[in-house]
Amino acid sequence: MKVSKSPRGVTMILSREEILESIRKGDILIQPFIKENVGPCSVDLRLADEFVMFKSGEIIDPMEPQSLKKAMKIVKTGGKPLLLEPKQFVLALTIERIGLSRGLAATLEGRSSV
Repeated sequence: MKVSKSPRGVTMILSREEILESIRKGDILIQPFIKENVGPCSVDLRLADEFVMFKSGEIIDPMEPQSLKKAMKIVKTGGKPLLLEPKQFVLALTIERIGLSRGLAATLEGRSSV
């Protein structure tokens, strides 16, 4: 595994081969794992059909747990597309569950085919 040194310590982006080796060694856990979803330096995750949608303008009081429940709505799409309105905020679940050993970090970025 190639490691680049920076003034603040060790930093690196894993290559496809390093990702696959880390999965084999158990340093990265992806369930269910599909080898074809591993790219040159990334792993593609798939969206599940469950989303948490937040109502526009609702105030969430961190001291009042019921305010969160009041502000959100869980939507199951059954595999159909989800239409988002302008400025709408949603959280999505992935089909895959991810685990990383100490010393590894990951970023999650959205993708669109539109």
